[in-house]
Amino acid sequence: MESVRLDNEGWPLDDIPYTSNPTSPTKSILKNSTSKTSSVTVFCEESVDGVVDPNMSIRSAVSLSEDVQVIECSEHPPSPEQSCPEISSEHAMTFQNVSYSVRGFNKCHWTTKTILTNVSGVMVPGINAIMGPTGGGKTTLLDVLAKRKGTSGLSQTITGSVLLNGEHLPSDFNLRTGYVVQEDILEGILTVRENLQFSAALRLPRDITNRERSQRVQHIIQQLGLITCADSTIGTEFIRGVSGGERRRTVIGMELIIDPVVLFMDEPTTGLDAHTAVSVVQTLQDWCMEDNRLVILSIHQPRYSIFKLFDSLTLLSLGSVIYQGKASHVVKYFGRLGYGLEEMENPADFLLDILNDSQSAISLHRRTVRKHKPKETLDLIQEFQKSEESQLIEKCLEHANTESEPSARKRCSDSLHLSCRKMPSTIATFLWQILVLAVRSTIANFRNPSTLLFQTCVMIAMGFVVGVVYYQIDDRMFTILNSFVSDRLGALFFIILIQEFGVLSGFELFISARPLFIHENGGGFYRVSSYFISKIVTDIIPLRLIPVVLFSVISYFMMGFQLSAGKFFIYLLMLSLGVVALSSLAFLISAAIKNHSIAIVTFTLTHFIMLLFSGLLISISRLPDFLGWLQYVSIYQYVLQSLVVNEIVGAFYNATPTNINGQLVCSPLDGCLNGTALLEINGYIIDPDWIWISTGALIAIIISQWVLTYCLLCCVKKHK
Repeated sequence: MESVRLDNEGWPLDDIPYTSNPTSPTKSILKNSTSKTSSVTVFCEESVDGVVDPNMSIRSAVSLSEDVQVIECSEHPPSPEQSCPEISSEHAMTFQNVSYSVRGFNKCHWTTKTILTNVSGVMVPGINAIMGPTGGGKTTLLDVLAKRKGTSGLSQTITGSVLLNGEHLPSDFNLRTGYVVQEDILEGILTVRENLQFSAALRLPRDITNRERSQRVQHIIQQLGLITCADSTIGTEFIRGVSGGERRRTVIGMELIIDPVVLFMDEPTTGLDAHTAVSVVQTLQDWCMEDNRLVILSIHQPRYSIFKLFDSLTLLSLGSVIYQGKASHVVKYFGRLGYGLEEMENPADFLLDILNDSQSAISLHRRTVRKHKPKETLDLIQEFQKSEESQLIEKCLEHANTESEPSARKRCSDSLHLSCRKMPSTIATFLWQILVLAVRSTIANFRNPSTLLFQTCVMIAMGFVVGVVYYQIDDRMFTILNSFVSDRLGALFFIILIQEFGVLSGFELFISARPLFIHENGGGFYRVSSYFISKIVTDIIPLRLIPVVLFSVISYFMMGFQLSAGKFFIYLLMLSLGVVALSSLAFLISAAIKNHSIAIVTFTLTHFIMLLFSGLLISISRLPDFLGWLQYVSIYQYVLQSLVVNEIVGAFYNATPTNINGQLVCSPLDGCLNGTALLEINGYIIDPDWIWISTGALIAIIISQWVLTYCLLCCVKKHK
């Protein structure tokens, strides 16, 4: 006994071969081509002069032998279902008259581009596909339904209503649902299991224990078939990792970990081979069937084995609806408009040919006396608006909009964090988010130690270079010019320049990680403040401060600076503050500029401007009044002035000072040169509090740069 699955209107759901007689005015049927004697449920159509009339539908099962006979066919097609889809179910989503337009400045004037126009439809539990040609509005509709387009403003306008369970979407709806982007955005240095654990640690409720989190992660791994690669690294551009299908399933798993009531997916099969693509969609279907869940996905041109898994289909073209209803009814709908599906043709290809006005889309009218060109897209839009399917959707929307508030509140899903009561935007606490993010960054640093090791080795090597070139300069006898200007200032100036090499890697902090930050922050993984603080802590301490400490220890004592603990720690403090300030500047530029090359050029330009106004290359007193203010924003001025004062003040050169009544007196007649006098001669401000003034100024610069960086991260566009 072999059967073909039919829907409740008698249309086949399975992919089975069929035969037809294009010339005989008899009935064409679906039949089993492999069995000679079998009992099979069949689908029959009226064929007149080779033209298939889809208005005939099955009404009974027939017994087949070698000669196939049709017992009963109805002559009149049933109308679409007279009752609405199960929008009264707990997870139904409806949208009505949704329009979306963007504004931009083009050719010296503002222009408005409309992407969606009065789009309406119903999404019920199961797999709901949005199809259409490129530029038809698929992803835009998906983002509007998922509340990923933000709100109306100067640059965009969103109108219409979107309801879930008969209620308007809550403000934090995008944080309570899953959204799988088209690109596989993951932390490549972590394993599959660690990425899932990261999502679970930040997105599951606080009252869930670590054991329960681990069990949830293991369940997702088993459900998605990731057992064999669970402990394999995802992979980066430099490290080979898991396959593309395993990456895609990991991305899906990070969203399924919260067990969302609605899962949105943008082109989930992009970049996957045919088998993996079917496996991914089949997994989604199994997940939907577990607990009446809702999946809404955009897809371009799926194969038939994927297409037949769709429960609902929305066809878009030019931002308008061409069809919205059951996926199994779409071929019949276009058959009524004069389009017929060829034998062995993929319905998805057939539909896209129609929407693209392709001549390969076979018009039934062209095979009869009435020969017309295929309908234009605008004609298809109008045809659907007049169709019974469109009228049915309108009835469903009216039913959804008139439901009572108590029943709507009752249908809200408390267990899936979509309750009607006010809920916080994030689940994890502020400190917990910082801890989890810091642990992830630390793991990434140690598993990819090249940056840390290279940074440390470079600073150690440069410390020895400076120490050898300026080795024990206090032990030599120089003139005033050589001793002060050429040697010590040259050494200190070179030391400051070296610190620039230690901050260049800071541009990667917010440039290369920007897509991951946008995806995770937009999905409600963590707050911007948590991300920013964790990045600052895990970057500055291991990558900036540790190398500076090693450099300072090597260079200070090799150059023979004053052997004083206080002098050394001031030297270390000023270099550390200088490096942190330069790193903060790099963070600020990387947060403001997306392009790495432009960010480097901007930093280099700023670097040279600060050097010019550091007080070494030109005396501050000689600067024009309108440029004098730049000295106060120069990081190098504060660091260099402090290092010079720290090293020169209190020192005597070229002779031993005379002890008179317990005080050291340096007489030029004896060839003794006082460091304080040398500083005054060269225009340096001698203030006992100068070092602490510089310390406060550098701290203020660092904090102001951090605040600006944080504000820029908050302004990063989280929605497409």
